[in-house]
Formats: sequence, C-alpha cells, structure tokens
Amino acid sequence: MRLITSQKPTTKKRKLIGNNKMVFNSEEHTYTRKGIYYTSVTDVIDNFCKDFKKDRISKAIARKENRSQEEVLEEWDLKREISTSWGDAFHKSAELWIKYKQKPNQELLQDFIDKLDKEIKRDRCMTEEIVYNDRLAIAGTIDVVEMLSEGERGSYKGDVRLIDIKTNNGFDKSYNNLLKPFNKLKDTKLNRYRMQLTVYKELLERLKEVKVKDMEILQVGFDKEIEINRIKVKPIKGMIEAIEELDLKKIKVEKDYSNNIL
Repeated sequence: MRLITSQKPTTKKRKLIGNNKMVFNSEEHTYTRKGIYYTSVTDVIDNFCKDFKKDRISKAIARKENRSQEEVLEEWDLKREISTSWGDAFHKSAELWIKYKQKPNQELLQDFIDKLDKEIKRDRCMTEEIVYNDRLAIAGTIDVVEMLSEGERGSYKGDVRLIDIKTNNGFDKSYNNLLKPFNKLKDTKLNRYRMQLTVYKELLERLKEVKVKDMEILQVGFDKEIEINRIKVKPIKGMIEAIEELDLKKIKVEKDYSNNIL
C-alpha cells in the first residue's frame, strides 16, 4: 500500500471550524496547523486506490493513434485543467450565493444557483468548511453543511447533512477494485466520493456536537439547461480504522515536517 501525504507549506487561509489556526493552500491543496502538515482527505483516499499507470498508458495510446507521447500527455493536461476550472466556477458560485446571497454574472452559473436554491436551504447552510483531526493529522474541506435542526446558522448542534457538489460524470465506470481493506468495492468515482464524505462525517462529528444524518452528492449536468441529480450515499464502514493503519502522522514526523513553523 502506498502512502500519500501532503508535502509543501501553505500560504492561503480559510475558516476552520472552531478557534484553532489552520492554513490552507488552495493551489497545492495542502493544510498546515501549528507547523504540522495534515494530509488532505483527497490524498488519504488515494492510498486505497491503485496507481494510474500514466507513463505506460500514454505510450500505448500514442502508439495506437500514431502520435507522440508528449501530445497525449498535453491533451490530458488540457482536459484536466478545463474540468478543474469548470468545477471551480460552480463551487465558487455556490460559495458566493451561500455566504453573501449574491449570484454570479454569468447566465449559466445563475441558472445553476436557481436550481441549487430548490435543493438546499441557503440560510441553513455553511460552505467551504474545513474539518480536521489532530490525532490522525488529516484535514479536508466540506462543500456544504446544511443544518437540519433548529438553531443559529453555524452553531453546529443537532443533525446536519453533508453535500458534495460534482460537475463530472461516469460515476460507475471502473477497471479495478479498491485496495485492501476495501478491495470488495469497485474503484469508481462514486465509491471514492463515498469514502471522502465518510471521512468528512467522522471528522465533523468528532469536532462538533452534531450528528451527520445524510450525505449527498449533487451532480451538476448541462445539456440545454442546468440539471442537478441528487445522489444519497451511505458511509463506508471501517474508514477511520483503515486510516489509522496508515499511520500518516508518523510518516510526517519522520519527514521532519514539524520544523516548518508558520
């Protein structure tokens, strides 16, 4: 099993649930607190997935299509950048609307917000909420936390719903199974998202006096108009126990990350 941990210092700050200082670098997707690097939840999930054989596969495609490997890799990079930018636009639009009740200027994104308004209660939602665990030394950012119980927004008491906004498709496409101990599950986007939301659930419930009642993916599609497909998912058992086996905090100490003081 490979061990993937965050590597670089962070520069940009985002709100952390509670009063503890956390620094988040959105470009490098890294988290740091009190001079200690926290492995991102995304990187944690990668430890349970087989490596993508980028070099071998790109060479095979290049031979088959009579192209250079450099062309194939550049095409992949461009597609990834487009997908990332597309997803970022929707996430930032949701953040703008939830935090400030403002819609973006672009008509397509306005349509998205109009549809999102029918799916969640804006005045009961928090967005881009960072959660973490000191013992495990992991951290992540939840797209949307919707309060289901009565109380002041942001009070984090009672029941909540975790919502993850996704703009891609092919959720069930798979070529492999996940790695142990989840090797009975197919390595699909949907299962990776389930793992991600499960970790968020565990981190949030350990931080605040809440119970995560539901976890949902809002899959945003676009044909002639914006469509939102709401997918309710169940947590995956044994996630925290599997993460503990990775001993990510020990790996960080061995790499002497703690010498990087903020």
